[in-house]
Amino acid sequence: SPTGTNAPTLVDMHANGELDLTSLNAFVEDLYDRAICVSDLNPDNFVFGERYIGPAGRSKGPEWVLIDGFGDRFAIQVRGLTARTRRMSLDDAFKRSRKLPGLRWDAKLRRFAISD
Repeated sequence: SPTGTNAPTLVDMHANGELDLTSLNAFVEDLYDRAICVSDLNPDNFVFGERYIGPAGRSKGPEWVLIDGFGDRFAIQVRGLTARTRRMSLDDAFKRSRKLPGLRWDAKLRRFAISD
C-alpha cells in the first residue's frame, strides 16, 4: 500500500465492501489474454496494491496483482505447452478456488459476478 503496509487481498476488499468488480474482472481478462500458467487462484493470492516502478519509484496507482499460485505443479508440465492449455488451466483454477460469500465465478463469461 502507499503507506508501506501489506496491500489488501481480494478477501479483505470483499469483506470491507470495497470490491470493484470492474477492475477485478479487467484483471481476470488480462490473465486470460496473457494465458498465465497458474496452479492456485485462492482469493488471498489476489492483492490490490501499488507497484513502484522505474528509477523514481513511480506508481501507476493501485492495481490487482497475483502474488502466488503461478506455474504448473505437475512433474509433466502439460499446462505450459500452449496458450490454450494455460487458459483451460485458468478455467480449472477459478472453478476450484475458494468461494467468497455473495461473489460467484461465472465460468461461461470468465468473470466474477455478485450472487443473486
